[in-house]
Parts: sequence; C-alpha cells; structure tokens
Amino acid sequence: MYSLEVFYQVYKSNACCINFYQSTFLQLKKIIKEEIYLNAKITDIFRLIENYEDYENFIPGCKSSSKKVISESVSQGTLNFEFLNKRYTFVSLNNSTEDRIEMKQLEGPFKSFFAHWKFESTDELKTKVQFYAEFETGFVMSVILNDFMINNLKDLMIHTLKKQLNI
Repeated sequence: MYSLEVFYQVYKSNACCINFYQSTFLQLKKIIKEEIYLNAKITDIFRLIENYEDYENFIPGCKSSSKKVISESVSQGTLNFEFLNKRYTFVSLNNSTEDRIEMKQLEGPFKSFFAHWKFESTDELKTKVQFYAEFETGFVMSVILNDFMINNLKDLMIHTLKKQLNI
C-alpha cells in the first residue's frame, strides 16, 4: 500500500520525476554486481562472452543477436528482445582488452547503460568472473525491471553460461 501512496502523492502534486528516485517504489537507476568462480579456462569464458552473435542462446528474452567488427578490440553488438509483446533493440559499443570486456549502449531502451565483464585466472582451469552493470530506465522499464526480475535474469544468465561451458 505504501508504494501506491507514494505514487499517488507524486502524481497528485505534479511533482517532478526526481521524486521517484527517492521513493522505494521506483528506482530509475540500477546497479548489478556479480562475482562467480567458474571451473573453466579464462580464454573459453572470454570467447563465449565476446561472441555477441550467440547472445540469443545466452540471454533470456533475446530473440536475435549480431556482431559487427570495427577493429581488433572494438565491435558493435545488436540484441533484439521481445518482452510482454513489445520489441526492443539494444545496440552497444564493445571494447575488449586482455582481461575485460566493456559495453556501452549506443541505442536502446535504457536512458543509459554501461557494463563490464572482468576475468582473472586463479589457476589453469579456474576463473574469477566479475560482472558490473549500471543502467538508468524510464518509468515503464523500471516497473518491468524490478529487483526480483533482475535477480531472476541474472541467475538464469549464470546458469546458461555454465551450461554453454559444459560445467
């Protein structure tokens, strides 16, 4: 009930959307952090995550994906999603270094989006993988991408990553 009261008070007062940032009902800026250890070679994990054209097999809701190589370390990824009978296209500029992949939204459903994967080999067959994402959404997307949904998507991505690596 509290969430509806906050929404109603903001709506009734014609307050600026900045008030939504302060409410517990809507958080328009989200940060996701995850660290996992995988029993796989760093090169296998890196190759899998850098292979954007296969993200449709990797990310829940992704219907198609493609990769355009710009240079040896820079590429453009395009992901097409369908969620609740609505289509979204996400285009990112991706920069790969020896132990890191950075992604920045060029166009898409987010007001802003930045993410990176960082890889560290702990031994020959074990790798520490860190994922960080920071994104800002509008009102409708913030309702869809609530914490429960984000955690479910994150868990499903980890499960799919392990399955793709056969671990």
